[in-house]
Amino acid sequence: MSNRTIKRAFKRGTSQGGEISPLLWLFVVNELFKAFENNGVTIVVYADDVALLARGQLA
Repeated sequence: MSNRTIKRAFKRGTSQGGEISPLLWLFVVNELFKAFENNGVTIVVYADDVALLARGQLA
C-alpha cells in the first residue's frame, strides 16, 4: 500500500487579528466536521490548522 498526500493552499480567508475572525472560522470548521462525520475521515485540528486523514483505493 502506498501513501499519497494531496496538499491544497488557500489564499483567501478572514483577516488575521480581526474581531470576528475566530467566530467565522468556528462556523466553517463546524460545518466541515459535520460533512465528514461518520464517513471514515479523521480530522486533526490544532489552533487554525486542519488536516483530513482518509483511507481509500486509487482508481
